[in-house]
Amino acid sequence: SNSNNNSNNNNNKKNRDSNLESSPDMTKIPVLGFASGKRVLETYSDKDFNDIILLSVSSGFVDFYLNWRASVFRWNEMQPSVSSLRIDNWVVICEDFECFSHLEPIDGDRILLSPLEVEGGKELAQSLISKDLVGFSYGSKLYNELVGRRPAYLLLILREGYNVLYTDTDTVWLDNPFRFLRTSANSDLYIQSDKEEESFDKFHMLCTGFMYLRNTDATKNFLLDWKSALEESNGRHVNQYIFNNVFNLKHRELLSVTVLEDEFFPSGALYFDEAWRQRQTHPPAVVHNNFIVGSDAKRNRFKYLGLWYI
Repeated sequence: SNSNNNSNNNNNKKNRDSNLESSPDMTKIPVLGFASGKRVLETYSDKDFNDIILLSVSSGFVDFYLNWRASVFRWNEMQPSVSSLRIDNWVVICEDFECFSHLEPIDGDRILLSPLEVEGGKELAQSLISKDLVGFSYGSKLYNELVGRRPAYLLLILREGYNVLYTDTDTVWLDNPFRFLRTSANSDLYIQSDKEEESFDKFHMLCTGFMYLRNTDATKNFLLDWKSALEESNGRHVNQYIFNNVFNLKHRELLSVTVLEDEFFPSGALYFDEAWRQRQTHPPAVVHNNFIVGSDAKRNRFKYLGLWYI
């Protein structure tokens, strides 16, 4: 029986060792909000304007990030090597370890881990989030909890003194958006409008999937209120509806906002309407593949218009 105990002990030790090997070494992973994450922001921020592009990616949307990245590389290849129009100031927050293990070998120290994944945060359905292999369905409680992390991430970066351009991964960039954002307007917030039709009021529904936030007190106060409202809703409501609610009820007078022009930053409802596209005299700066649910449907729609580059 002693030999059985010894073999069991050995097996247990082997299991523990293999678990240790497969779990990431937390001392080597840059995490947003920690000193390691601060160094990443310092490395990749645009030094002239203090701007950072932020994407948050879960393992179900890794290929969308790679497609976005390919669109940026295509843009960069068209610019002279010293051009200020080249895009290099982005960082990625991985929402789960699976995503981190995919992207870290590709993009190295550009890839951060979500602080909520490290601390266990509010136990945000971690076992399910770490297996987000297909992308949560829009509006589900898990989807809402995942995207509900966004104002916390944005606040962490603004508090470090940067401006942040947040972009969803289901976008393709055909131009450098900063050409349209660094204007004399100096607004607190520049944001896409989620218009279903061109005639809609531009404030009808502001889109949280593409927005540029400048490091101002007004912006940070708004983010705090958006974050609190999301925590109260506990995943029951889509973050964008809560964002618009908080903005309209309390911050419309406090926050200076530039709503981006449809011709350069159209919603998915506009851009993927063939009649709308035919009326345009030039391509947009950013194509946002929203107003459609499901990663397969988004992928197919990009492919149909030749915007899937990987």
